[in-house]
This record gives sequence, structure tokens and C-alpha cells, in this order.
Amino acid sequence: MISRRRGTLSKRCRATLGPLEARVMRVLWEIEECSVREVQQLLHRKIAYTTVLTTLDRLFHKKLVKRRVQGQSFIYTPKGSREQFARLVAENTLRQYLRTPNSSRELLLSCLVKGLVRHDTRLVANVDHALRPSKGAKNGDSRTSNRL
Repeated sequence: MISRRRGTLSKRCRATLGPLEARVMRVLWEIEECSVREVQQLLHRKIAYTTVLTTLDRLFHKKLVKRRVQGQSFIYTPKGSREQFARLVAENTLRQYLRTPNSSRELLLSCLVKGLVRHDTRLVANVDHALRPSKGAKNGDSRTSNRL
């Protein structure tokens, strides 16, 4: 599992993965455990063994994969699921955006809502429903029920 503690991911990882890193991670998330040679073969592209080795080493130093010695080579496994990684990237992106001195939370929210309206009206309706006060709320009690 990918840790949420501060400092467990390098600054590079807080951004997005490079194209080859993303392809290698997709292989690992699908297969779960691979050697460098296996990853190289599963990429279905002619990529040098040393390039795949370097990519896996970088992912290891970014703390996205674990490795263990088997014989004379390493076996790599992802530290977390694809969903955990996506959530972590989204959380870090939002955190970085909100920390910038000129950030506008209203701008961020309006862009987010506009994007949701264009792509997923059902989710917008669920969020709207969850944000409305519950029927049992007392006067002045604006707490919402947890319906998401």
C-alpha cells in the first residue's frame, strides 16, 4: 500500500508518471509480480532491457514498487493499487494547488463542477443530494447526511 505520510513519495512522483513509467506500472498492476525481463516482454515494444531496468529502479526510488532478490535478479511488485495511486495523485495535486499563493478555491470548484456537469450528470446529482440538509435537521443545523 502506498503510504500517505509526508515524505514517502518523491516530489517527482507527486506529479504524474512519465509515459514509460505509466506503461510499466500498468504491467505491474495487471500481473502483480515481474522481473525486468518479464516487464520488457509484456510491454510489447522493442525497449532495451537496461531502459526497463532503469525505469523500474526509478519507480523503486519513488516508492511506487517493492523489489526482492530472486536468484541474480530483482522481482518487482507494485506497492499499491492503481486506484490508490490515482487517489494519491489527485489529493497531492489538489493540495499543491490550494497551497499556491494565488490559488482561487472558487475557480477550482467552478472548473471541477463544470467538468462534472459535462461528463457525469449522475455524479453531480448525487453530490447535490448529499450537500442538501437532511430532512431531520433542526433549524439552523446545516449538517448534511452522508449519502455519497
